[in-house]
Amino acid sequence: MLRQIQHTGFNVTVHVLDAPKSIRQKRVQQRNIEQGETFSMIVPDHIFEIASDMWEAPNEIEIEEFNFIFPLIA
Repeated sequence: MLRQIQHTGFNVTVHVLDAPKSIRQKRVQQRNIEQGETFSMIVPDHIFEIASDMWEAPNEIEIEEFNFIFPLIA
């Protein structure tokens, strides 16, 4: 997908937040409850699990090809 975006002429920057799964799940559950200004849909626990299991960190080639930012604290 990053290559497709890049071919449209857009510059791509990906911020990779590496937080423990338990913290990410609590954040998602809290957003489900609060439904703030940018809220678009409830993410059920089973969908969170599927998405978490599918995550792959960028490899060395992707890191060289695209602009990735890895903050120290997520």
